[in-house]
Amino acid sequence: MRTYLFTKILDPNFFSLYKNMFGCPVCNKPFSRKYSVKGHILTVHEKQRPYPCDICPKKLSTKSSLKRHKTVIHENRKPYACDSCNKKFATKYVLKRHKINKHLFEVVENRPTENKRFRFCDNRVTFRIKPIPENMSSLVWFNKVFEGILQYFKKTYSPGDNDMVGLTIHNSAFPDRDAFISMRRHKDLDVETVIKTISNVCQSNTSFNITGDLDVCYKQIKM
Repeated sequence: MRTYLFTKILDPNFFSLYKNMFGCPVCNKPFSRKYSVKGHILTVHEKQRPYPCDICPKKLSTKSSLKRHKTVIHENRKPYACDSCNKKFATKYVLKRHKINKHLFEVVENRPTENKRFRFCDNRVTFRIKPIPENMSSLVWFNKVFEGILQYFKKTYSPGDNDMVGLTIHNSAFPDRDAFISMRRHKDLDVETVIKTISNVCQSNTSFNITGDLDVCYKQIKM
C-alpha cells in the first residue's frame, strides 16, 4: 500500500495575502495575533524559559504553561473529563485532541453469538462513524477508525495471539460487495491488512470514505 505525504512550503509573502495574519520570520508559522509571534520566537527559537516554578526547579516558557504545570504536577488536578471514557485532562485543548484522535465512532449495536463447546464466536457489531475531523486527511482518519475498531474487538473478546480471527465489513459506500478478511492468527491481523482489503474493494488506494453505519462481523476461534 502506498502512502502519500503532502508538504506545503510557505514563502515569505504568504501572510500578506491574508488579513490579520502574522507569520514567524524564522519558520513561517502562522499566528492570528502579533504578540503570539513574539512569544513563539522567544520560547521556540530562542529557548527562553522566564517563568520558574516556585515548588521545583523547572522553568516554563509562558504564564499559562506555569499554571498548567502546577495544576497537573504539583496539585495533581485534571479538571476536564471526557464524556465518552471519563479520562481526565489538564486542559480543554488536550481534551479536544483526545476526542478527535480516540473517539471516532460509537457502538450502536453488538449482536454476539457464541458456541462455548466449539470455542467459536460470531459477533456482528454496528459502528456509527463520526465525520472526518477538520485538518485530518482521509487516510489518517481511516487508519485511526480501524485501529480503534480492532482495539474494541481485542478489548471486548480478548483473543490470544494464536486464536483465529476474521472480519467481514459492510458499508453502503462500498461499490457492490463486502470487504472480507479471511481467518488468520490474531497477531497477524492489523490495520494495514484492513485498509488494503477495503482499498481493493473500493478499487482505490488514495480515496476512502464511509457513509452511515459500518457493520462488522467478527469471527473468532479459540485455539
